[in-house]
Amino acid sequence: MYLDAAVSHFIVWDKQANAASFSVLTGIPPDANRSYAAYYAAIDPLLQLAVDHSPGAWLRCQEHLDENFVRRNEFYQDYLAPYGLRYLLGGKLVESDDCSALVTLLRRPGQGPFSDSDVACVRRIEGHLQRAARLHLAAGDLRAHAQMSASALNSLSYALWIVTAEGSLRHLNTRAEAILQANDDQTRPLARTERGACTPGANDQGRRSTEWRKPRRYPLHRKIERQTPVPGLCLRRCPKSPH
Repeated sequence: MYLDAAVSHFIVWDKQANAASFSVLTGIPPDANRSYAAYYAAIDPLLQLAVDHSPGAWLRCQEHLDENFVRRNEFYQDYLAPYGLRYLLGGKLVESDDCSALVTLLRRPGQGPFSDSDVACVRRIEGHLQRAARLHLAAGDLRAHAQMSASALNSLSYALWIVTAEGSLRHLNTRAEAILQANDDQTRPLARTERGACTPGANDQGRRSTEWRKPRRYPLHRKIERQTPVPGLCLRRCPKSPH
């Protein structure tokens, strides 16, 4: 199985914005990807055809765009031709209410157009491409939710650390990050009152004391370092509620 494509292109098309929200090209200089996402995606004739078709419909440019069209078309003459590209084979892999994921294969003029056997070859790996596209879209949804959650936490008027029972830092908002950066080499004592509220610098000579020190670099998911107990610093346990 050999497709002999010079360039491959994966695109996520945002239906509401009517624009490419993600674009990556292989086998071509990076500036081609930037210019495509910024401008040429909106005038890509094969992309627009593929967006209107159902997933699994593989389109070849020679079946829809004749030589007269190619000679006059801005996308072909100003985008593909300077990179030595001519023939396209593309289709929609998956779609949701918000977007479509598509893939396009490109060839140089000397390689000739894609044939029926090339389309059959793509169909044999279509299931794998669709699974990869679904994973990409799912990961994008997770990133969007994470960004919204981080934005909500950053809007709080107080510093917030989210720490596991084992002492691993899972997240901190911008106010907490500012405190850690401002006190990079300083100890941050933490004590609990009998009501469970956190108060810095509390002192209880009759209880075991523990110092919590931030590592110099504090990436997420790193274990918080518990140092040797220091006299005068304490972490009081809040008594369990009978309820």
